[in-house]
Amino acid sequence: MRAIRHLRKWHFAQPEPDILILDGQQRLTSLYQSPMSNQPVHTRGFKGKAIERWYYIDMSAAAAEEADREEAAFSLPEDRIEWKFGDETGLDLSAPDHEYAC
Repeated sequence: MRAIRHLRKWHFAQPEPDILILDGQQRLTSLYQSPMSNQPVHTRGFKGKAIERWYYIDMSAAAAEEADREEAAFSLPEDRIEWKFGDETGLDLSAPDHEYAC
């Protein structure tokens, strides 16, 4: 399935793409909002519930020669703390100094 949406009155030649983005608007919006905003991204969880997430890129993992760049990107809930089981915390980026140290 391929749909073309023209921008107002302009029509452009349609080159054959090298890659296609199949994931849709939610991920693209999140990818744009995360570096351009100083607020969490409003999105939806797996069950369709409205949630807010902070998105990060592990730069060391992303820059590695054999990196899986998709695995280098991750998100944390609104409090920026990864909660494991019970009260046990994992990654805590709730303060700027925690973010910088990571």
